[in-house]
Amino acid sequence: DTVLNFTLTDKVITLTEVVISEDAPDQNVSDVSLGKTKLDIMTIKGIPAFMGEVDVVRTLLLLPGVTTVGEGASGFNVRGGSVDQNLILIDETPIYNISHLFGIFSGFNQDLIQDVTLMKGGIPAQYGGRLSSVLDVKTREQVQDKFSGKGGIGLIASRLTLDIPVIKDKLSVTLGGRISYSDYLMRLLPDAELKNSSAWFYDANAKLNYNINKKNTMHISYYSSKDEFVLPSDTAYNWGTNNLSVRWNHLFGENLVGSLTGAISRYQYGVGNEENNYAFDWDAGIDNKSLKADFSWGTGENNKLNFGGNYIRYSFLHGDLVPGEQSSVLPISISDEYANEFAVYAGDEWAISDKFSMMGGIRYSWFQKTGPSEVNIYEEGMPLSEESFVDVETYEKGEVIETYGGLEPRLSFRMGLPLNSSLKFSYNRMYQYIHLLSNTMAVTPIDIWKPSGLYIRPQFSNQYSVGYFKNFLENSIET
Repeated sequence: DTVLNFTLTDKVITLTEVVISEDAPDQNVSDVSLGKTKLDIMTIKGIPAFMGEVDVVRTLLLLPGVTTVGEGASGFNVRGGSVDQNLILIDETPIYNISHLFGIFSGFNQDLIQDVTLMKGGIPAQYGGRLSSVLDVKTREQVQDKFSGKGGIGLIASRLTLDIPVIKDKLSVTLGGRISYSDYLMRLLPDAELKNSSAWFYDANAKLNYNINKKNTMHISYYSSKDEFVLPSDTAYNWGTNNLSVRWNHLFGENLVGSLTGAISRYQYGVGNEENNYAFDWDAGIDNKSLKADFSWGTGENNKLNFGGNYIRYSFLHGDLVPGEQSSVLPISISDEYANEFAVYAGDEWAISDKFSMMGGIRYSWFQKTGPSEVNIYEEGMPLSEESFVDVETYEKGEVIETYGGLEPRLSFRMGLPLNSSLKFSYNRMYQYIHLLSNTMAVTPIDIWKPSGLYIRPQFSNQYSVGYFKNFLENSIET
């Protein structure tokens, strides 16, 4: 029966900054992955820009085990592998050339990138088809709630990106593009012939993000790029990419998540000459059509099972060499080639205890070289030459010419050690069924892609990695 009255007064408490991240501060030590580096766009933008353009590929060259191909060349090498042994993906679609102007600029627009992940070792079972590494580039997937734009003007190129909300918190579209105006620099060169040269590029992105409901989301991504480089009265080079992917994510239950991705991509390249006596045009390319299903099932608090499969249909369009009207160049026609690549996989991530964790998986891939095609037959046991040529065998559309395949086991293991450190080990076996043919020291954008077949076997690699990881000064220094 007692009444007590209290007078309350406001008191302001100032808090320090709170940062929420999907990765722990000591992620490099506590994670089972070995050879995996994830860079968000803020990290990439923190590196000095070249002529106003942030370059994703040049950022990768700062990482251990990654080296440049050379000045004026496209791509990068990882741990001694060649350029074609890197699987490069942007929103689940392959990229065969990631540079503009023969490697001077990156093929990715910085304003649309969400994050970039490079895997040099301990590669999960869902990835395959290359031997050295996987570079996975993700563009932004958040549904934007307000209209916004950003851009930049550089010495060589300018860019613009627009975020356009369509339905609040449900549907938005992001558009972005870059275009160069580098020809004016050519006009400043002292050489008279170089003044009349031309070098330009553009790339464009479009991304639709749709939150259908609490259990379903859809992402549609489009990427296009084009390059041209012309020397006066001489050779003209051109290359470009067009990719389209549609991904549907579905939450089946509390522990099971799945995604289905369909994608088409085309990489086109060509070279020509305008001199009367040597005039010609040659255009070629490689087409991909793919379908992929991935599932993640959390079987327990410290255990996650990943499984799925994918199919890729390749069309290698080798093109025709077409002479000019008064040219002495002889015409050449090379028949197109076709192939199928299949894969199924299953992998498990298991945190055994605070000190021990492992990631194991198995992937089986197989490859079919198919018709229509005409294949030369040679004398058995003799070098493949005109002298040993016997006959031509014709294969109809869809008929299997040659088949390859194999198991690709994956294993990673982590053991925690005192003083915030850990010891890790990983093993990968990987197959590669398509090959890059080059007749130059440095890889160029017009080099030819060739499938495995009757006379070309697939490449395969066994990679072993071991590493010791330790952080200092409250995880501010990673080693």
